Formats: sequence, C-alpha cells, structure tokens
Amino acid sequence: MKPGFLEDFIDTRSSNGRDDTFLSELHFRDINGNMFKIPIGSTTDGGSTPRIVWVVPGFEPVGAHYFEYALHDAAYRGTLLIRHGIEYKPANLTRLQADRLLDRALELRGMSSWKRAAVYRTLRATGWKAFNNSRA
Repeated sequence: MKPGFLEDFIDTRSSNGRDDTFLSELHFRDINGNMFKIPIGSTTDGGSTPRIVWVVPGFEPVGAHYFEYALHDAAYRGTLLIRHGIEYKPANLTRLQADRLLDRALELRGMSSWKRAAVYRTLRATGWKAFNNSRA
C-alpha cells in the first residue's frame, strides 16, 4: 500500500466555523509503513497560521492541506492513534515526532520544499506553547 491518506473525504462538524470535530475517521499511512488514525470525536482548527499568510496557498487554515494539519493537531492533542497489529493504540508522539510527521505528510501531498521548511521552522520555534497547552 502506498503512503498517504486513505480517505478523500471526511465528515466534520463545526460549531463556530473554525474548530471542527471529526464525525468520521481519517487514516494516514506514513512512509515507514506506520498506520495512523484520527478517531471520531477528535478536533482540529486546521492550520494554525497567522491570518496575514492565509492568502498564500498551503498556509490557509483549511484547504489543500487540511488533512495534514488535522493529523498534526491530533498528534499535538494526544488523540492520534497508531496501529499495533490489528489494534490501534495512542500514538503518544513527542512534539518533534509530531512536527516531523506533519512535514512528511505535507511532502507526500506535494507541498513545495520551501513552504514545508517555513511551516516546520515556525512549528519548531513556536509550537511548544500549543503542544504544552494541549497536554495540560
């Protein structure tokens, strides 16, 4: 099986137009073969990018890279699951592992290397607050 997202479409609900709750599962196969799942009930706000860069394709909070940003949110928020045998268990990724997973997912989806570098560097510089708040 090739790496990437298994679904082309997911069902979500939003109470405020920005924060979404998953009503269906989303599966991602990493390049190393690991299978991840965002379960029903997980939440995402898409890409946590400054409003000023939303006009640049790839940096908008929702759009072409919504699945990748949702994957990263699930990893940061502790809801991401990883398959062990036939069962899924909490992935419990570190912040560095979550940021690298996002980078690989964005690469698989075709985001350019300069945009991925900008996303990754920004996450490494500022993501600690979101990661720590989601684990508190």
